[in-house]
Amino acid sequence: MIAVEVLEAVFKLGFPVLGLSWLLIHRLYQAGKITRGSDHKTVKSTLKQLKKSWKKEDKLRADFVQNKWMRFGGGFYGITALTTFIIIEITDALSFLWHFPGFDSLFENGLPEVIFGLLGNQFETFISSLIWFVFWAGDDHTLLVWIIVPYIGYLTGLNLASRTLDELASVSYKKLKRLGAPKGKSTDD
Repeated sequence: MIAVEVLEAVFKLGFPVLGLSWLLIHRLYQAGKITRGSDHKTVKSTLKQLKKSWKKEDKLRADFVQNKWMRFGGGFYGITALTTFIIIEITDALSFLWHFPGFDSLFENGLPEVIFGLLGNQFETFISSLIWFVFWAGDDHTLLVWIIVPYIGYLTGLNLASRTLDELASVSYKKLKRLGAPKGKSTDD
């Protein structure tokens, strides 16, 4: 059923992409690197310029998350790849902790095997993140769903990031106020 797959994509990838895109873009607005009130084309071209300048000079000044985002290509693709990377890493870490084999079993074949295993896992995670659309769609899902849903999340995150936190809180408050008002009465102040 396509509806179930869309819901799965929304919760597994759409909301995380929305959250991460809001966080990264909101921080760029706060830093003054993107001007509030700019249209979508201007924001897109500013992000391209930021990516070019990052390649030249900003690598050392960028924080860890922004640095990873730019390494994955920036923009929609980079945010979705970074989101996939974070989700895989968290899932792997929790799985490891939950099924911890014990130190005897972990170091059974020596420290070099543990190190090479970790490096191999990091490489595999990196590749899976680069081809995130294949990772999420797998063999039994619709590829288009797993591309469209995170893109909608990305655009929503961009849109929300263009507003200040006060604007978002004000809009949310007014909507909640309208929901609780008796029919026929306006609650706008």
